[in-house]
Amino acid sequence: MKGGMRAMTRARGSALARALPALLVLLVLAAMPVRHPTRVFAAERDPRGPHELFFAEGTTREGYHEYLCLANGAGSEVTVGLEYMLEAGEPWAATVIIPALSRATVDVNAEVGPGHDVSVRAHSDSPFTAERPVYFGEGGSAGSSCAGGVPAASETWYFAEGYTGAGFREYICVQNPGASGAVVEAELCDGSGVVGTAGLEVPPRSRGTIDVGAVVGEGREVAARVRSTNGVPVVAERSMYFDSPGFHGGHCSAGLPLAASRFYFAEGSTRPGYQEYICVFNPGGAQVTVDAELLLDDGTSLRQQLTVPAGARRTLDVNAAVGPGRDVSAVLTSEGTFCAERPMYSRPPAVEDGHCSEGILVASRSWVFAEGTTRAGFRPLVCIGNPGDAAAEVTVEFLSDSAAVPVTVQVPARARSTVDPVNVLGTGRDFSTLVESTRPVVAERVQYCEEGSAYSGAHCAAGDNTWERGRFGDVRAYLNTYGEYAQSDLDDFERFDAAVLDPYDYPDESFSSTLIDRGTFVMAYIDVGEAEDVRHYWSEVQKHPEVILAENPDWPGCYYADVNNPEWHRIILEHEIPYLESLGSLDGLCLDMVDVVDAYPQLKPGMVSLMREIREWYPGLLLMPNRGFAVLPEMLPYIDAFKYEELSSRYDFDSASYVYEEDEGEQAVLSEALDRKDVPVMVLDHLETVPPDNTMASNDWYNCAEVAERTGGRFAWYANSVDQDRPYWLFIDYR
Repeated sequence: MKGGMRAMTRARGSALARALPALLVLLVLAAMPVRHPTRVFAAERDPRGPHELFFAEGTTREGYHEYLCLANGAGSEVTVGLEYMLEAGEPWAATVIIPALSRATVDVNAEVGPGHDVSVRAHSDSPFTAERPVYFGEGGSAGSSCAGGVPAASETWYFAEGYTGAGFREYICVQNPGASGAVVEAELCDGSGVVGTAGLEVPPRSRGTIDVGAVVGEGREVAARVRSTNGVPVVAERSMYFDSPGFHGGHCSAGLPLAASRFYFAEGSTRPGYQEYICVFNPGGAQVTVDAELLLDDGTSLRQQLTVPAGARRTLDVNAAVGPGRDVSAVLTSEGTFCAERPMYSRPPAVEDGHCSEGILVASRSWVFAEGTTRAGFRPLVCIGNPGDAAAEVTVEFLSDSAAVPVTVQVPARARSTVDPVNVLGTGRDFSTLVESTRPVVAERVQYCEEGSAYSGAHCAAGDNTWERGRFGDVRAYLNTYGEYAQSDLDDFERFDAAVLDPYDYPDESFSSTLIDRGTFVMAYIDVGEAEDVRHYWSEVQKHPEVILAENPDWPGCYYADVNNPEWHRIILEHEIPYLESLGSLDGLCLDMVDVVDAYPQLKPGMVSLMREIREWYPGLLLMPNRGFAVLPEMLPYIDAFKYEELSSRYDFDSASYVYEEDEGEQAVLSEALDRKDVPVMVLDHLETVPPDNTMASNDWYNCAEVAERTGGRFAWYANSVDQDRPYWLFIDYR
């Protein structure tokens, strides 16, 4: 049902919704047996489904040593399968067992032997995290690099950084994990636009490499767009090695699968010996203006602005912007879409090398890092950026030898903090790291190889933010309401474990972050089956009217979207989701109008594809589709919960009344889905609330309990009017 900006304002007016912000509906049920529709979270069953991570780069050539670091934050051991894909297209498999609350390290050189370029697919039925550090000692380029695993292959990848100046060598590494050959084209762009293209054929389950300098020549600052032209998804990373006056070492970054209107960086420093840049690439067809907010370690911030022509890249010199001696996080935003990376170069008195990270799409309450060591000469640091408007309490746990060693820090609003594991663990320990925060933050881990270590250089990686999703199964009471909110609503809303809210109706950016800080999961409403003329992205829809099928007769200003159209996917992925986060912190998305596929069955493939793309490129967000039974079996691998609107009662537009109506077919589909994957179900019934229809409410609640018992599912129930007001039912198990 529609979000609060729309609600029933055009059909019936919004006075009722405004009049009921604190309505208390009391039901006398003492004579009725209490059977709560929820049950205990079955922790032994992972509600997130199978897990995959891909690494395009890797080599065991002479002078290079590659490792895979795998972390397990669960209370039982995890088995991870590894598939090594070499340049000759002859993959083979291996298995590694990660103990509970611990990490494992795989020596890739020992696994595949010397002289190979290596891509890896890591997979498991249980959650895990993986990173790939590479240490190298090739002449003046001695150093190290590290990257986290990519959750999925894609037909398109973007890179904002790249340089072929004297002493710099740049390579784009492409992994094809599929069963068909991939035909790949790399489009290379400098400050004026495209300056060269390169083609590459990558056989099934193998990897290939593009030498960027051989294509564009020396002295180019280049961004890249990498596309699979025959539709076979691939994975891409970019490596750079440098041996020039003042720069010695190397770094590596995974590509970004999409442009977006917002990116974050946790790490950054202008201390003595460090030079930081932020590279921005505009792959679109129109000029964009990018605002960069630089968050400093003392709680202050500075703003810079970049104007980036279509198809071009620009570079921000962070040292020049903030001055020397600062630790820096960054938030980049734009009305248009762009891609961003943050390269850093270091020289004495710092460790001589460089590192680079791609932008982070969303802040999260939970981050995990697989790599980390305090062995002799190694200096790891955990960098935490708080883009919110209130302080975050952050607990950093170091998982070492099956034990968790925690430390808690306060990160001020719009600021950056650093945790030194050596001060917590001492020296001589290998560890993984779990970062948990009361508010969404961003986190990266940098590691320096100082004098006395077995290797040289520095590397950096962003964390894995998918772990929070497993906790949504604990929800017992949830709220679903749209309409203008006020700060005074927070005391009522915090009584619920989860709240489905429309960010367009927040009074300010602090509203949702305060609710999250008080322990409530915030699920942001997003309509994926319709385009609404009051949404931020409407100007994009007007540029592409072909995404509109027809107007919804029940909701003026809402238009059924052609979910098969890639432009609609781009609008959702690159515009609407980043914009929702700009309005306030969120834990996940409640995806409405999935059941547009009932009216347009031909849209089923596009809806499933969109759900998969959201899951792959926003892996840290909880996903909860509303209805969509026709595609529920196909969506199941990508979702964390299911919203069942109108399980028992609904509003009938023809009669303008509420009716009791069950659908046994829908319940059968749901029951079969729950047998396959144990996701929580959030039920939303609609009934009269002024005056409250207590009889219908009690019938709905008990029916929800019976369906939960019959299916063995974990159900939470709520009911309101079609105006999406917020009654408080006495028998809900509030927090």
